[in-house]
Amino acid sequence: MKKLTIAVDFDGICVHDEFPHVGADMFGAELALKKLQSDGHHIILWTCREHFPYHGVDDVLQLAIDWFTKRDISLYAINGNPDMILEHDYPIARKCHADVLIDDHALFIPRLPNGDIDWHSIYKEITRLANEG
Repeated sequence: MKKLTIAVDFDGICVHDEFPHVGADMFGAELALKKLQSDGHHIILWTCREHFPYHGVDDVLQLAIDWFTKRDISLYAINGNPDMILEHDYPIARKCHADVLIDDHALFIPRLPNGDIDWHSIYKEITRLANEG
């Protein structure tokens, strides 16, 4: 099985979108991410959240990072690539180098009848892609 790098959006994918706060967990997100990680894939947190205060929240990105930490899901990178060149502590080019991008605004993102993200189908599709490579 090929080991993939998977970029994952946060709001609307891992949790219900209640930005700048953290919404309720999206059904199946934690389990699927843990399974993908145990399969050897790398998870990149790829979100518009940054380390800044917003509407009474001290650090909106840290809240997302904490969500992963509390669930024992390791992040390969956060809003970038592990080998990204930085200039003045900021990425020169903010292009995510991932095999798969999971974003609620992407075309063909599988959804459950209630509109939630279908993490079971996402896991199956990523596993299929990994087995092809």
